Amino acid sequence: MITRAALYVRVSVEEAEEGISTEAMMREMEEYCLTKENWEPVLRFTDEGYSGRDTDRPAYKAMMSLIDEWDVLLVMRMDRIHRNYDNHKEMMKVLEEKGKTLKSFEEEFDMESAVGRFVMDTIARSAQFEAEIEDEIKTYIDQNALMGTEEHKTRIIRIDLTRDGGGSFVMEPDENDEYHRVIDYL
Repeated sequence: MITRAALYVRVSVEEAEEGISTEAMMREMEEYCLTKENWEPVLRFTDEGYSGRDTDRPAYKAMMSLIDEWDVLLVMRMDRIHRNYDNHKEMMKVLEEKGKTLKSFEEEFDMESAVGRFVMDTIARSAQFEAEIEDEIKTYIDQNALMGTEEHKTRIIRIDLTRDGGGSFVMEPDENDEYHRVIDYL
């Protein structure tokens, strides 16, 4: 039996302006389908220059209206489909009612298990949290810039997590070791 895959790609307004290639993402997902037994990519949907904070996206709407034409929805990453937890929850409810599955190209986990659903839920909540923090930072920067203060320069600290030999996550400091200063400050 063939598993009909719908492939969905979304890039934000900023990512579209930066030239993030939706075509490259789509190609990667098509190749991924070839590695899965009996998967056939039957529909492809691309929302370029749209936010994931709402569902007012033409390709997203088309994909959901054609839900009976596919069995599995493949996304590049979970935060590409939604950056709003309520919208994510609503979509998952519809998928469950229709007997459909959601798969992520970059995040491999079993969404049929309790752990998989927990991880997916955490990723969806994290995507919304990140979107809200971005809004707060932008508001802060804009307000300070309007007031003419120099405090509108915000520094983002990156913390990379990798897995050690035992499968546990280990924090990898960036080159300037700024995260230690933040931890010490807290």
